[in-house]
Amino acid sequence: MKARAASAIGPVLAVAAMPTAVGSATGRPVHPPRATGAIAHGTPAGAMPFVVALVAHGRAPGQGLQCGATVVAPTVVVTAAHCVANQSADAFDVVAGTVWLSRSGQQRVPVARSRAYPGWVANIDHGDVAVLTLARALPEPAVRLDLSRLRAGTRLTIAGWGLTAGSRQLSDRLLQTTLRVRRDGYCRRYDDVYRTSWDMCASDLPRDACDGDSGGPAFVRARGRLELAGVISWGSAHCPSRHGMPGFYSRLSGIRSWLEQTIAAAQRP
Repeated sequence: MKARAASAIGPVLAVAAMPTAVGSATGRPVHPPRATGAIAHGTPAGAMPFVVALVAHGRAPGQGLQCGATVVAPTVVVTAAHCVANQSADAFDVVAGTVWLSRSGQQRVPVARSRAYPGWVANIDHGDVAVLTLARALPEPAVRLDLSRLRAGTRLTIAGWGLTAGSRQLSDRLLQTTLRVRRDGYCRRYDDVYRTSWDMCASDLPRDACDGDSGGPAFVRARGRLELAGVISWGSAHCPSRHGMPGFYSRLSGIRSWLEQTIAAAQRP
């Protein structure tokens, strides 16, 4: 995740993530996003073919990882708005078809168009979500969206190739971990502009997201399968947090109308 100046997380999970900008442990995120890191205290991810890597165009995945993303339609992925801010769509490729960044057999597809949620503002990060249209369809299955409002105590599954605990190296293998959604009052202790409609926070230390995980998924298990309910946004500069600070995520339920319309429009020729 990305880190904020006083209470931020960057594009990296504490178990697996992407590059992001680092900030202090009690402020807002710093842009541009730092390399998102791996999930802290995570475990190797199982079958998650809909989790993909957002990589700098023309760079090897292990060196060019920018953020995580999730396939929601054959030609559409969802990531964090801060991951693609101030850059053209052709600056990115999506790498799919593998849990390993360094191995062959990957599917690599250029990004054709990107659209960030219009209410998103850098360093505030409400609605930190972007919809990317790909140049061609991916063979990987798409994940369903869960657009219900999640309650405190709900278990989230997060995944990424970001920094791992105690390491400044990205994870070569996709990692995952589970966290609990926290109460809004707890989230406000660490984010003075927290908005319940757009934001949620989650933690279960020492498990956490870290640099390089930004843009990746926050899944819930519903009807016996994983469904996308949020996007990794920001958190502490330390992975895992040293002060009990949770990670912050963008609620998809808060931008439901825009998201559904934008995904539908992205699939039209």
